Amino acid sequence: MVFFFVFDLDNTLAPTDEILKSPMGQTFTIDDYDQLFLPNPLLKAALLSLPGPKFIASNGTTSHVHHVLKAMKIDDCFQGAQSRREDTEPSCLKPFPKFYTDLLMHLHDFAKKNHLNFNEVQIVYFDDILENLIVPRKFGWITVHISSAPPVSRHNAEIVSPQFSFVSVETALQRMFPFISENMHASSPFL
Repeated sequence: MVFFFVFDLDNTLAPTDEILKSPMGQTFTIDDYDQLFLPNPLLKAALLSLPGPKFIASNGTTSHVHHVLKAMKIDDCFQGAQSRREDTEPSCLKPFPKFYTDLLMHLHDFAKKNHLNFNEVQIVYFDDILENLIVPRKFGWITVHISSAPPVSRHNAEIVSPQFSFVSVETALQRMFPFISENMHASSPFL
């Protein structure tokens, strides 16, 4: 089995709500990102230790994703990102199924280009919003909720029970590593 690790960015990898307490619509410069989003060596080490490719799945703009990852100095940890372009329809964003089916196509393409059998891929998906875990859970992905608050659905529209829940992505990676290691296929090119 080969694991693909997919991470939401805002409030999962990056403490965005804590940092960007600003009026809606404010534009940030590259210097602002560099001052607001600081490097996190522990996070980078944890990401690099994962035995599989890593991807970003964000409703943030492509520019925002790029600038945050670069400022945190973790941009070289990821093999790809799915993010919002200016012409993206709202129905193509999380938590809608179209976002995840598009992501699946990108992951399938990555596997094919790297000569991996996609049938042997297990996707592990990390997000801070429970509603964003509904579709991945239905797709059979391993879902990981990242939040310091108890897992409560914002809209109570559908109860979501993630397979794992942790207060930080660093804690999640540290605690899940034995599970991942035990389930890795010995011939994985990412060992």
